[in-house]
Amino acid sequence: MMSEASISDWTAKYMLEIAGSEEFMAPWSLAAFAITMTIGRLFGDRFRSSLGDQLILRGGSSLAFLGMLISLAYPSPFTTILGAAMVGTGLSVAVPIIFSLSGSIPRLSPSAALSMVTSIAYLGLFLGPAVIGLLTEHFDLRVGYGFILLALAMMVVLTWRLERRQQKEAKT
Repeated sequence: MMSEASISDWTAKYMLEIAGSEEFMAPWSLAAFAITMTIGRLFGDRFRSSLGDQLILRGGSSLAFLGMLISLAYPSPFTTILGAAMVGTGLSVAVPIIFSLSGSIPRLSPSAALSMVTSIAYLGLFLGPAVIGLLTEHFDLRVGYGFILLALAMMVVLTWRLERRQQKEAKT
């Protein structure tokens, strides 16, 4: 949710200040993100049933990371819009999956686990954009936007570790 909120709050400004877009194009990256996020949320359950949560989380986080990397490495209006669409697609089903998986955290009741995961998620929702603002104030928006890339890199690593842990538990 930190990455979602950060893209929503900062992508139009990134389009203007870093990607060099015309003013009328600045909202297009937010639109690309929101449209792909909405489509993913509407149809994500169909993919979950056929592909499974692990594959969707790994693939989605990797797609989101790649989209953010493209936006940062090659800043232009086109790559920023493409990157935002990739992030939206990649993250669209992550929150619903994570919330549903929270009910199976060992040694915690499903309600306690969901409360904990929701609290952490909403903390990220509020802190992410603020951290980008702080980094932008001290450095520039490209560095601030890079914070999203770091968050997505952590997500990629954690989704791959989750799969390994579940494979280990299945063997024992």
